[in-house]
Amino acid sequence: MFCWHVPLLKIGIKTKTNMINDLNCDDIRQTLEQGATLLDVRTSDEFNNGCLPNAKNIPLTLLPILAHEKLDKDAPVFI
Repeated sequence: MFCWHVPLLKIGIKTKTNMINDLNCDDIRQTLEQGATLLDVRTSDEFNNGCLPNAKNIPLTLLPILAHEKLDKDAPVFI
């Protein structure tokens, strides 16, 4: 997985305790290896033109409708 290293950029994950934790590329990679989902919310056409490996596509407009059936509610999701 490729991560951009941008100064002052913080990536966070919301946990079950509603806390936001800072993550680095290694944290993200490890969490994905442990079963987290990488979610791409672009349109299907945009997704089909190129996406990150193993990403799932649920267009943003359909997310409220499909999230409960397409995503594991007990696993972290990176959007």
